[in-house]
Amino acid sequence: RDEIYDTIVRQKAVKITTESSLEAVQTLWHQKKISNYEYLLRVNHEAGRSFNDITQYPVFPWVIADYSSRRLDLRNPKTFRDLTKPVGALEPTRLKTFRRRMRDMPTEMSNGKPFLYGTHYSTPGYVLYFLVRRAPEYMLRLQSGHFDVPDRLFHSMEYAYQSVLTSNTDVKELIPEFYNLDTKRDFVLNTKNLDLGVRQDGSEVDDLILPKWARTASQFVSKMREALESDYVSERLHHWIDLIFGYKQTGEAARRADNLFFPLTYEGAVDIEKVKDATERASIEAQIREFGQTPRQIFRSPHPKRGSPSSKQDMASTGDSASLPALKASPEQDSKGSFPPTTKPTDAYISPTAPIGSTGGVDKGREGVGEK
Repeated sequence: RDEIYDTIVRQKAVKITTESSLEAVQTLWHQKKISNYEYLLRVNHEAGRSFNDITQYPVFPWVIADYSSRRLDLRNPKTFRDLTKPVGALEPTRLKTFRRRMRDMPTEMSNGKPFLYGTHYSTPGYVLYFLVRRAPEYMLRLQSGHFDVPDRLFHSMEYAYQSVLTSNTDVKELIPEFYNLDTKRDFVLNTKNLDLGVRQDGSEVDDLILPKWARTASQFVSKMREALESDYVSERLHHWIDLIFGYKQTGEAARRADNLFFPLTYEGAVDIEKVKDATERASIEAQIREFGQTPRQIFRSPHPKRGSPSSKQDMASTGDSASLPALKASPEQDSKGSFPPTTKPTDAYISPTAPIGSTGGVDKGREGVGEK
């Protein structure tokens, strides 16, 4: 089993769309015939991200910066996160710390490629952090049969956002579930009545503590989606795409954008077949699997703004193959949004091919539960 798993991990990513198909989808997005949510799903798919792989789960941006007000004002620019910057660069004081650390970084630590962030914006641990209520068995396998310390669990949206602004070890982005109107709300609500423990302040970890502007789980997701589709975000989303999937992902453009991550997180950073030492090879593979993978770069020049003319030069070559399937938030799920029985992890490690995303309906019985 382990040999098969290692073989799969070492396989190079398969490019499954043609340049023309991505260009066609981009045109639909420019013309506002598909939503920002749908377009980001397509871009993630083309970049090798999959709901079937927690090591390369789809990446979505934080777009709201206000989780404390009683009313969410989508006409106020201060409501929104700056999409021209990666999460690690959103807070100026912390960014100075990252820059100073990179400047003083020993060559042997960076392998000649200095980086700002030792952590990543998308890792298996972050996916399970957000989905602990939906898929607790995954975290239990990751944590050797236990949930993480209650103070480190996903318990409050406001706290989670403050963490990505201030912590030197937290620069994570979001996942599609926060914007998917069709998903079950079990990633927000403790529908399984899990014992997630008690925090040091004495509060019990149960349902996610929602922002004050959301009374229910459905309203929370609805407002998150409304923000994603807002004019403010639509006019700026191309900047975030440049950072995650585009020309600001690597090289001098990445340096100027404060968008440099640990070298091993980038596709093609190491030719694993040339690493002969078994221990070193295992260490590199574990690093790649567990500590974050940057999506495949699919745009080589600035991504056009929504509503502006698209250009064939914007897209990297994607090879010859079949077009993308119809848009779905999680195509591997059954119609009820449950795990297919053959893909549940049954061993002591987390299967990279087991789907976590869900497209099921709302849990009506707990829909009124909001902030505790």
